[in-house]
Amino acid sequence: MAVAAARLTQVDDRIIVIAYAEMDPEEARKHVPTVVVVDENNNPKRTLNEHVKHGETYDLKKGVAQTSR
Repeated sequence: MAVAAARLTQVDDRIIVIAYAEMDPEEARKHVPTVVVVDENNNPKRTLNEHVKHGETYDLKKGVAQTSR
């Protein structure tokens, strides 16, 4: 975790962990990220492998992509 973020978080805070990868444009167009949703004890609840298009958001509670307003 970045030092600045580590200093701002507290025990029991929810955080988002992001990993970055370098790829060429063709790989990027085909890439579908994996999202792991965890419970309050950091145990995996489900894995999402769904492409969310530009202008959509993903509702983690409902488990569906939806158009942003």
